[in-house]
Amino acid sequence: MKILDFCLAASLAAAATGAAAQAWPNKPVRFVVPYGAGGSVDVLSRNFANELNGVLGQTVIIENRVGASTGIGATAVAGAAPDGYTILVGTASTMSTNPYMFNKLTYQPSQLEPIAMVGTMPLIVVGALSLPKTLKELVAYGKANPGALNYGTVGPASLGHVIGQKFKQAVGIEITPIPYKGHAQAIIDMKGERLQLLFDGLSSALPHVDAGGLRAFGLISEKRSAAAPSVPTMTELGYPSLTTAFWIGLFAPVGVPQETVATLNAAVRKVSVAPALTKRLQLDGIEPSQMSPAEFKKFVARDQEEWKAALAGTPKLDQ
Repeated sequence: MKILDFCLAASLAAAATGAAAQAWPNKPVRFVVPYGAGGSVDVLSRNFANELNGVLGQTVIIENRVGASTGIGATAVAGAAPDGYTILVGTASTMSTNPYMFNKLTYQPSQLEPIAMVGTMPLIVVGALSLPKTLKELVAYGKANPGALNYGTVGPASLGHVIGQKFKQAVGIEITPIPYKGHAQAIIDMKGERLQLLFDGLSSALPHVDAGGLRAFGLISEKRSAAAPSVPTMTELGYPSLTTAFWIGLFAPVGVPQETVATLNAAVRKVSVAPALTKRLQLDGIEPSQMSPAEFKKFVARDQEEWKAALAGTPKLDQ
């Protein structure tokens, strides 16, 4: 009996050791970013990845998978193994506007499990320096010169594209969307006077505004940002319907172990309040989140319903 007891104890210990050794993560984690390098989502993803490396004890690798209004990256993650090692950095475009803008998607939002809200940031309307100096003057110019204005977009269902359409309806001018693979190239073209307007995240556009390379017309936000206190909101400028916040979150293929979801959510919440990252987020005008997985799941569901109502009647496109 003593020998059997010893063998049983040894087996249990070995099993426990093996389980501990396999605890997530035990190898590098891949974050699929469906936006181009240098844009708001890419920059924020890399900032978080750098901090998560230390908390998770594994390297977080950023992989940019651009195209189809975030559909290429979303499809890659939706079809990946649900083991927690392939994570999507998703936005409202991926989860909330694409389903109501396209006739058919190569993925479904229901294939992606909400893990953690990374944060929200205001969208900012920026333009080339050759444009009029104020929004009032810009609108007057647009009305006097129908079809003379354009704006950059990373896809017909991307949040920037949809906001651009809402903007032109709200202010009553015509602006033509110009497709880009990423906002970084759009900003280069604006500074080179080859593009006129862009609806971008504050973190990627603001440095160019501060450096004097772009003109800021207003924030599409409910309140001013501490990162850009001199930039008025669209509500202040007379357009209260333009208040949509840009949110970013992490998603995994459905079926991912709930222990993994809890671990990654806790890690994101921990680094978002760490001094090293907090200062950076504040400079970029990003408000970090402390949502639990359940709270984030409810948030996404509400956002989907709001965009479903907002886009009702909008002609659908082929992806």
